[in-house]
Amino acid sequence: PFGAPKVLPTTIILDQQGRAVKAFLGPVTREDIEQYMETGE
Repeated sequence: PFGAPKVLPTTIILDQQGRAVKAFLGPVTREDIEQYMETGE
C-alpha cells in the first residue's frame, strides 16, 4: 500500500498477517516504534 520508498531510510511496520500498516519516513528511533506499538499513532 505504500509503494516504492521515495525517502531513505524508510521503515515499514507489518502486522501479524504481514500487511504493511505504518511507514516511517527518515530516521526512526526505538522510542518511535514503541510509541506506535502502544498507541497506534
